[in-house]
Amino acid sequence: MEHYSKLFTADATQIILEELQLPENQLLFVKKYNSYFGAKTRRANFVKYWFDTFWKMVMNYFGGETDSEVDLKYLVERIFITYLANELNNKLPDRFKNYYLKQSDNVQIFIDRFADSNKYQQYYDNCSSTVWHDLNLNTVLKHEPAMILTKISIFEEINHLILAKLVAKFDGKRITDYEQLLEIIDQMLDHTRNNFNGGTEPEYKFLRYAAELLNLRVPMVDDWQDELNDYLDNSYKIDTIYRKSLLAYTNIIDTDNYIDIKKTIDRYYGNILLDSSVKQWNETFDLKEVPAKLKQERFYHNYVRDVRERVVVIFSDALRYEVAKELEEELNSDDRLTMKMNHAITVLPSVTYMGMNVMLPHETLEWDNKTSKVKVNGENAENTDSRDKLLKSYDKNNLAFQLKNVLEMSSKEIKQMITGKNVIYLYHNQIDAKGHELKTTKELVEATEKAIDEIKQAVQVLRTNGITHIIITADHGFIYQEKPIEDKDKIDLQGQNYEGNAHLRYLITTSQISVMGVKNTTMGVSLNNDDPTNVYYPVSPNEFVARSGSKNYVHGGSSIQEILIPVLDIKATSRRSIAQPAEIKLAATTFRINNLKMNLLFNQTAPISDTVLPAEYHAYFTDEDGNLISNNIIIQANRTGSAADRTIAITITMQDTQYSLDKKYYLVIEREGSAEEPKRFEYSMDLIN
Repeated sequence: MEHYSKLFTADATQIILEELQLPENQLLFVKKYNSYFGAKTRRANFVKYWFDTFWKMVMNYFGGETDSEVDLKYLVERIFITYLANELNNKLPDRFKNYYLKQSDNVQIFIDRFADSNKYQQYYDNCSSTVWHDLNLNTVLKHEPAMILTKISIFEEINHLILAKLVAKFDGKRITDYEQLLEIIDQMLDHTRNNFNGGTEPEYKFLRYAAELLNLRVPMVDDWQDELNDYLDNSYKIDTIYRKSLLAYTNIIDTDNYIDIKKTIDRYYGNILLDSSVKQWNETFDLKEVPAKLKQERFYHNYVRDVRERVVVIFSDALRYEVAKELEEELNSDDRLTMKMNHAITVLPSVTYMGMNVMLPHETLEWDNKTSKVKVNGENAENTDSRDKLLKSYDKNNLAFQLKNVLEMSSKEIKQMITGKNVIYLYHNQIDAKGHELKTTKELVEATEKAIDEIKQAVQVLRTNGITHIIITADHGFIYQEKPIEDKDKIDLQGQNYEGNAHLRYLITTSQISVMGVKNTTMGVSLNNDDPTNVYYPVSPNEFVARSGSKNYVHGGSSIQEILIPVLDIKATSRRSIAQPAEIKLAATTFRINNLKMNLLFNQTAPISDTVLPAEYHAYFTDEDGNLISNNIIIQANRTGSAADRTIAITITMQDTQYSLDKKYYLVIEREGSAEEPKRFEYSMDLIN
């Protein structure tokens, strides 16, 4: 053996590879099993088995020529082309006719299992990519309509063809076939195959958000109250869609094909949507007209003072209304939470040192021009300790604390902290902290997502520790746009005689100025006193020329994006959730396998709600020994609407082989992630071999 091992070199491995008539890519395979292939008798047996038995068995299964020459590469190509032909209803060029295998159902089952296998994922991806490039399928398919290409589920590269066609539908601010574009994107995002759409989801999402944004308009209204109502119901989605488009774009690895669309939506959002929204709002908005029930300064009086049970208020810095709507939607799936979304209008300027302080309990509020701070009952309240002191001056059992510290505490520590407490103010700073130190878009959009996740986590932590009343609000909102801020868009106050420093979105001064495109209110209006100090702000999204320079993330002004804040009132229970995964039931059937294509109907028993959660099921057939005899179909039980809308039709492909009419066969329905025993329905076999 020692003598032999010295002879078994890389050259010897190459010779054996050729003797076995295996392709070059199997060299590592031969090396791995060198001790086996080192014996001449075993090599002979391998070749004999390969030619005489295995190859014929494989070709018989797939419907190929059993006397054909062994060619693994050609066989793989034939398998993929046969599957592709089925997906395209045999609409492939004539040169591929010789590739077709007769047992197309067995081809489908094989590919479905191969593609959906986590164990063999890398092998499938390599085979799929090799066939795509070697047969130049990009050239073959590039002239097909995008809607046809969505049927193809076996080549990752099809994404690039489809995405190129979708990008071509964008012509400046115009979109060709808008509804079809959305339908195509939704189909591609709905693909469930493991290998499919893994790396191109951000591209599809970006194009969808971009198309939706370019299709939106800011409605014309008569006054700011009408615009407020429209924004609360609908127009907040404009800001959400733009934010989501930025999030998707930051996750695209190669943005070269999407830069022009990105620039278009930046300009459209900034110059059209945001500009018209802010200008229309400020045409009629006057802080003096805001009713008491909507004033930020009345927050404690309106929402906290008269609450009889313990209440926790989470103040999330810069959690603007549209972000809170997304938070509400995500929390709404929890049946242990009951929510009502209220809202308030901030003071001006819409900044932290104003908003956080006026939402504290108070008898008086006053602006200290020397320190540029708002004093609460004559005291500073700029940090958590001073706010805690002020809360305790109203009730020794009140508390102010940092939310991040709560999230780091154990359940025992949280219970100790809240025991005996009445009003608890928790301060959270994720969005604003990133916004002011912003270097990249990714930082802001990810900070927004992180803020939502942290607040969701906090709600569950508080709920499980006995807190039944939670209010989520903010000190101010923000404007964020990526349209380049040009000098012509800035408001230069040079030449105006005033005291104080101009900030990007506001100016606080005791002086009087008159500048086109600028309005003002007073500190007295904001703080409910007679302070005549002026607060000036642009009536557009434009910025003042200020020492801090231009920024894409700003607040302090009077746009609805900056001064509308959420007041999300949550009632919680610590009980276990009664929510259950959506169930599906097999519709009427004969329970006979009488076709290789088994068409089945399922009914989702109830629509998705806070007590009925989306679920994923697998449906397939087995024989009585548990052997799989079909492909595996994934059923998404995620539908809403009427019973008719919740009917789900699927087609399961049976393996084309010999079956025994005397044996039992089963349809298996298995819920993904469930530890429960799958449901089995006995079927009789009516297929004639």
